[in-house]
Amino acid sequence: MPVEPDGTDRFQAMSRKAVESYYRWRIAILFRILRNELALRSVFSPRLKVIYFCNPKVAGSTIIGTLVRSDDPDLARELGDLNTLAARRRISSEHDPMAFWSALNDPAVLKFSFVRDPYSRLLSCYKDKIVQAQNAERFRRALGLPETGEVAFSAFLKAIARQRPGAMNRHWRPQARLLPPSLPMDFIGKFEHFDGDFGKVLDRLNLPASNLTVLRGHATGTGAGGAVSLTSEEISLINRIYREDFLRFGYCMR
Repeated sequence: MPVEPDGTDRFQAMSRKAVESYYRWRIAILFRILRNELALRSVFSPRLKVIYFCNPKVAGSTIIGTLVRSDDPDLARELGDLNTLAARRRISSEHDPMAFWSALNDPAVLKFSFVRDPYSRLLSCYKDKIVQAQNAERFRRALGLPETGEVAFSAFLKAIARQRPGAMNRHWRPQARLLPPSLPMDFIGKFEHFDGDFGKVLDRLNLPASNLTVLRGHATGTGAGGAVSLTSEEISLINRIYREDFLRFGYCMR
């Protein structure tokens, strides 16, 4: 005759199920986060043999628009806004994960990105996400800033300085973290020399320069070279937070 589990055994069994359920829930959430992050951070074209690793505030809309329209004009027209999550899933690693992981180690596939002077990038981000954005309150809330009214650039920087790099929104996360050395990169162009550097990408892909799709919708008037007026405190904060960007990508600290 089978022996029924006592109260302790039943409690342990229930505890195990609760723990297993909790971790399945956590894993599912992490998977969704990583899935969305990959979709937002890459553009993959098997036909063109190219992977572009996205870096926000560094001419990304122009690069993505050019690649997608060169690869499949019909798809580009169908998707319309290429910055939505739904569109990114159609043009990123998600539409063919197996081919994407194979392409990462294929020397015939060009893997590239672009970087930008940290001073210019941060000012552009501030204007675009904290000052001018229709949903600025969402970005402000994430930084613990007032959701309405004026927010000084220095307050924005101080709020960023309180965050861990891994917890930062990708728009102001250090570029060295978005493009870690472990990524198999063939070419990293610079925003300050965009025409010439992206021309090299088009040449490698055997695409004419006329394919360049210049999108100015996100321009914030900060210029290419980072020649903006900053206080000594703001410069010090940027130098500290983005030290790795300056060192790795060859930008000079002020």
